[in-house]
Amino acid sequence: MYFHAPIPLYIHATDHYNISYINAQEYIYTQDVFHSLFLVFDGINSTSSLGLYFCLTNCFHTIQSKNRVPGDLRRVDSDGNFTKSELLQRAMKRGRKRIERLNSMATLAASNVDIDAPVHAGGGEFLMDLSIGTPPMPFSAILDTGSDLIWTQCQPCIHCINQQTPIFDPNESSSFSKLPCSSDLCKALPQSRRTSSNCEYLYQYDGGAGLVGLGRGQLSLVAQLDEPKFSYCLKSIDSKTSTLFMGSRASTTSGDSIITTPLIKNPSPSLSSFYYISLKGISVGKTLLPIDSSAFEIKSDGSGGMIIDSGTALTYLEKSVFDLVKEEFSKQTQSPITQGPLEFCFTLPPGESFNFPTLTFHFEGQADLELSPENYLIIRVENGLGCLAMGSSKSISMIFGNIMHHNMLVLYDLAQETLSFVPKHCTDD
Repeated sequence: MYFHAPIPLYIHATDHYNISYINAQEYIYTQDVFHSLFLVFDGINSTSSLGLYFCLTNCFHTIQSKNRVPGDLRRVDSDGNFTKSELLQRAMKRGRKRIERLNSMATLAASNVDIDAPVHAGGGEFLMDLSIGTPPMPFSAILDTGSDLIWTQCQPCIHCINQQTPIFDPNESSSFSKLPCSSDLCKALPQSRRTSSNCEYLYQYDGGAGLVGLGRGQLSLVAQLDEPKFSYCLKSIDSKTSTLFMGSRASTTSGDSIITTPLIKNPSPSLSSFYYISLKGISVGKTLLPIDSSAFEIKSDGSGGMIIDSGTALTYLEKSVFDLVKEEFSKQTQSPITQGPLEFCFTLPPGESFNFPTLTFHFEGQADLELSPENYLIIRVENGLGCLAMGSSKSISMIFGNIMHHNMLVLYDLAQETLSFVPKHCTDD
């Protein structure tokens, strides 16, 4: 049996800006299917209506407002009393699991194997707070720029995952009601089918108890809010919160030092939700590394290329590229190589100040992103140890991880198909 419901969705604001509630339509599937998500959903009845999905037993929302949303992003470990070293270790562990799932997705894409259902990569580093229903019920969900899926757990469910906030119960929402199925969004769903007046689809998700997808697809929050811009400003890993902006607040000012590169699309449907950027070269200090340009290209089967990913802490480069970075860094710093928690670690030189080279990623459009050591090194002064915040990718895609985004405003503009970086102290408003 399927239920359908129009309810309000609320996005919590963190400052004085007026954030009005968003009218929404919600759907729920009453039989829990653990890690395989089935959804029935309604069509959009006007051009101002937008769809938003929440599911495990599934909820579907149609949004009718173009809000300019500022909000806090909380690190997933923000409630724990962890040292900076422990935070890094936990982030790296999550990153390894996420990379394994991304590898599996990329391998399937390259092998031309038919995929029965889309698979979300799982994991992530940042949480968003939202509310649904009447009266509004709060919940938290992981922010993911590599997914289109938006969901939270709904009652009744049999194998619910533990979560800090109550599981949404549609029977407690006065705005819950049944709706017919007649949406173009059904056509946008992979593996969808119609049964009587309902539309079903299968979506496999691994781990967690809620997700807000900001991917490129038609079902993501970005697409359904019909706001083609969003941005975030990530603080260092030991900071508990960072900031997300959507709508007109996701912008830069004329005085900013803006570095802009085109966003490119992966031809493989299973990887089309990810944001790819075209890397052309890497420099360590003033030395441009002798890297064959083919190492950075997306191939016709969807393999290769570089994904910018908010859900992965470290940056992962193709092995031959990473080896060149390590070799040149060692040559310029003369730091003794030692064992450590990452692939390339070294003994810090004596003294309290260190002189390390910049690392520059050369992106398409003459977009040279110069990274200070804080953006590509992990320093443990107490242990006399430094490590590159990078690894060699065993995948067929490279990952531009979020440590390299720290203290930068990162702006995604889907109308212009561009990605912009603005160096910024993310404690600034």
